[in-house]
Amino acid sequence: MLDYQRIVDEVRTTFDANSNGLEAIDLVRASAADYAVACDEVNARLQQCGTYLKKGFRSEAIQLCEVEPNLLETVATLDFPERAAWQGMLGRLGIASPSRLLMDVAAELNEAYAIEQPLAALLQRHRLLAFARAALPLRIQVLRRLAEVDPNNPVWQEDLQTFQAERCRQIQEEALAAAGAGDTAALAALEAELRGDGWLESPPPALVKWLVATRGKFAQAQARKELECIELELSQAFSGLDPEQGRRLRTRWQSVLAGL
Repeated sequence: MLDYQRIVDEVRTTFDANSNGLEAIDLVRASAADYAVACDEVNARLQQCGTYLKKGFRSEAIQLCEVEPNLLETVATLDFPERAAWQGMLGRLGIASPSRLLMDVAAELNEAYAIEQPLAALLQRHRLLAFARAALPLRIQVLRRLAEVDPNNPVWQEDLQTFQAERCRQIQEEALAAAGAGDTAALAALEAELRGDGWLESPPPALVKWLVATRGKFAQAQARKELECIELELSQAFSGLDPEQGRRLRTRWQSVLAGL
């Protein structure tokens, strides 16, 4: 691993010596060569970070940046105050200047840090849910929030679209299972999920229509059974001369009929 601070110290020492008239050109050339290698190495890391950032992989870019030695700290070390004047001296001595540091990428990394900090809690939850292979509705909920908070990152929209497509497939399977079990509550919950906001692409209309129709059939069957029970209880109330119970049962009857 290069000792960046030592390299910069040697560059500044040779620069100061040359400024005082002590032209040790070989030392200047050697320190310039070491500095050029350091710039090339740092630029290679910056380029990789820039590639990650362009793809929306901000967390990966920051992770690479924080590998020791910290990339932004190294850039700050190499970008020493006398750099421009030193390069001018190299030109006068006929020594090739080192590569320009990719300061634009460094600036993008700084901005990535500023964006990432408010997202830390959401990102941690997103990773934990992925690690635990949590249910898709939970993971979709966090992805929706990430897409809202971080709208310029295309990764969240892409992941959300993939997850929602898979969730639609799951809902089809869960709806068939709920219908087979006569579970109207589950059918109602699935219908509500499909009708909810936040879908990037509208769920299949045929699936929504089938859920509505299936739930309606079960609801009508349950209502008919309840009416039969109320009818029996009404008969018992009539036989027992219990008008108060009869009125209560009549109210229930009317309520069930209204829901059909």
